[in-house]
Formats: sequence, C-alpha cells, structure tokens
Amino acid sequence: MPDSEEIKLYPNPNNGNFTLVGTVLGKENFQMQVFDLSGRLLIHRKLDLYEQQHLNYSTLLKEGVYLLKLKSEKSKIEKNFKLIVK
Repeated sequence: MPDSEEIKLYPNPNNGNFTLVGTVLGKENFQMQVFDLSGRLLIHRKLDLYEQQHLNYSTLLKEGVYLLKLKSEKSKIEKNFKLIVK
C-alpha cells in the first residue's frame, strides 16, 4: 500500500508558489484543500496525475500559516501539511 510519508511539500516557507512531490501522486487521484487557521476553506481542487505538482497561489494566499490537506480518492491516504507563506 502506498505511504503518505513519501509525499513532500517544498519549499516551506514559500510565497504561495510551492511543489508537492511523491510517486503516489502519479498513481492515484488526490483532492487538495487549503484552509486558513480559522478553518475556512480557501482552495479545493483535484490534482492531476503527476508525481510533481507545481502550484502557484501567490495571488490568493497572503502572508500567514495555512493547513494543506491531501486526500486520495481510492486508497484513503491522507496527508496534512502546515503551509507557511511569507
């Protein structure tokens, strides 16, 4: 079974422009959600099937701390990151 531990987010801190990487991202469909610290959902999208996901939300994410949640649609893998935008 694929392991959520192999999914990485870098750079962190960043300016809203970041990369998610992991072989499982190229094998399964994942939903990505970004929440602010008050729990408000800011971003919700389905990721494409690529081992490297380059994402740019620099115009949407202001300086602060966010929770980024990844959840697979098939194997129920979940991974949470503390995303720091500077």
